[in-house]
Amino acid sequence: MTHNQLKSYHILNTRPQQQASALSRCLREHGAQVTEQPAIDITFNHIQADIHNINQYDIVIFVSANAADAVAAYWQPCNATVLCVGPATQHAVHKFHSETTTPHHFSSSGLLELPQLKNIKNNKVIIICGSNHNTYLSHQLTSRGASVKLAISYQAQPITTIDNKKILSILEKKINIIICTSSAGLTQVHAWFAQNAHLNELLNTKVLVISEKMHTLAQQLGWLNDKILHSKNPTNHSILDTLLQTA
Repeated sequence: MTHNQLKSYHILNTRPQQQASALSRCLREHGAQVTEQPAIDITFNHIQADIHNINQYDIVIFVSANAADAVAAYWQPCNATVLCVGPATQHAVHKFHSETTTPHHFSSSGLLELPQLKNIKNNKVIIICGSNHNTYLSHQLTSRGASVKLAISYQAQPITTIDNKKILSILEKKINIIICTSSAGLTQVHAWFAQNAHLNELLNTKVLVISEKMHTLAQQLGWLNDKILHSKNPTNHSILDTLLQTA
């Protein structure tokens, strides 16, 4: 069924190319116009050796959907405890591994509150993550006595080459909401408009973010609080619900 609750919206979707289309389709089904302009480029690494040896670990932690997507093609069945940072990551992992746990708070701090990570002295833990990973989780697990391995399953690089012509094309479309699902992406979008002398137009446009950390970053970059929408998590369902509540 097609709905039109978002028919007054023209949304700039800055998600990486691999994830943008599903979100755009969902938004269009509810009447929105959508322009895709990825802020981050994702390139998968080959970490087959780490996955081939996955059964030597007691705990496997996925910290993003991209981390899971990168290893899906060559995942090996394992008996380890598998943890996911949030529902979007869990959805990606469930394509190849069914038994997982997510924390109540979708963050590194939330993961550290899980009972599975409380008494882990001498446990072997592998964190499957991207090149832009936060070291807080690995440091905390090491301090609890675990042996921690980082497996970098993808590279995340900001897309810096966007010229003034492209910015003007975006502005001409009268975008009224920008979706950013990573701090690096939000920072890069801000840089695009600042470099091309259109920062005021950007800061007068609502931005949707997916965490308290990103909310704070948006404020630091210059958005006023009434211009910031906060989705509970990065799933398409949550993003859509947040937009529908403002429609």
